[in-house]
Amino acid sequence: MTPFYRSLLSYGLASGMVMSLYATLEFAVGLHGRYLSIGQYAGYLRYVILFLGVFLGVKNVRDQQLGGAISYGKILQTGLVISLVAGVIVTIYEIVYLEYINPGFMNDYVQFVIAGMRESGATEAAIEALREQAKSWSTLQAQVVFYLGETFVLGLLFSLVLGGIMKKQPHVRVSAA
Repeated sequence: MTPFYRSLLSYGLASGMVMSLYATLEFAVGLHGRYLSIGQYAGYLRYVILFLGVFLGVKNVRDQQLGGAISYGKILQTGLVISLVAGVIVTIYEIVYLEYINPGFMNDYVQFVIAGMRESGATEAAIEALREQAKSWSTLQAQVVFYLGETFVLGLLFSLVLGGIMKKQPHVRVSAA
């Protein structure tokens, strides 16, 4: 494995593991149960963790491996590989989490959403539609598509933004004639 891909693998693994550890911390302090109203927002910090992983990975590749110059395409490649690796880790973690660590989470979350819908005056038909939709979210295939897809798409967006910010062309020295 080349140093480039070894670096991407390292940043992807680290990002996925930190995101998973953070989710475990959320669970431990009750953000997936008693404090679900806070937890629904605290989960966005995982996106910040992914962004930092992609940023640090791109910075490492640019500064340590490419001598300070990096193309937009190389930034996209770097960010996408890091996000894909992180997405695989997060997906495996979420499947284990929902199956063994907190198997009642999906039901608790659906009940939380339904309570909010009732407060805002939603019809019983809308609530029943949500219940049906929640059943389809609970399948293994839906979880894989959701967690892997979410991480990959966010990584793509982060990479596009970072490409505009971090792209650097190599310095060209002009000699005096």
